[in-house]
Amino acid sequence: AVVVYDVYGCPSDTDYVSAYYNDPLLISASDIGDIENCEGDCEVLSLEIVGGSGEYDILWYEYSIDDSGPFSTEMDVEICPESTTIYVATVDDGCVSGGADTVQVTVNPNPMVEFSLDDYVVCEGAMVVFTNLTDSNFQYLCSWEIGDGNTVPVCGDLIYQFNIPGYYFPSLTVTSEQGCEGEFQMETPILVAAYPEADFYWSPNPPDVIQNEVQFLNESDNANGFE
Repeated sequence: AVVVYDVYGCPSDTDYVSAYYNDPLLISASDIGDIENCEGDCEVLSLEIVGGSGEYDILWYEYSIDDSGPFSTEMDVEICPESTTIYVATVDDGCVSGGADTVQVTVNPNPMVEFSLDDYVVCEGAMVVFTNLTDSNFQYLCSWEIGDGNTVPVCGDLIYQFNIPGYYFPSLTVTSEQGCEGEFQMETPILVAAYPEADFYWSPNPPDVIQNEVQFLNESDNANGFE
């Protein structure tokens, strides 16, 4: 309210002025706080804004030593960081500037999975030794896919018996404690060979005094040497 007086001390009518103030400008760059991801993962950051005038100028930055400038002016942004990165969102409503929030996206490495085996060619029923060469710090959960329909949830080394002849392409999947996953599959198959089955017949059968010259014919399977 405003009242003015003249030189004789007489007051004027009272004048009133109404002032309206916007609520404080509050922003949040992530509704779940800082985020942990794995290599190759993407994430959508959704900006939440409360208060202010309702008309906002938004800028997203990657926090870094060299200022690369804003990369988006949208409320929602998809980010796919290759390494741990801090993202900064700033908001200006034309009245109050300086509203800002940050979110750190931590990128955890995927396990580098590797294994070896003691033999690539075995007979049916033989044991094959698989050696897990993956860094033990990443071995939180492991799953061996043998290639015959069986899965063995074992970290460390594995001894497996192959009972059915054929070609097998085993693989190993390793999951870290942070939930990051890596996989390795053999490019060279394991050959499980069937045992030879010896068989032959002779002609004529039976021989006689007239047909007394006998011919033996080999009908063995899976054989390349004979005694």
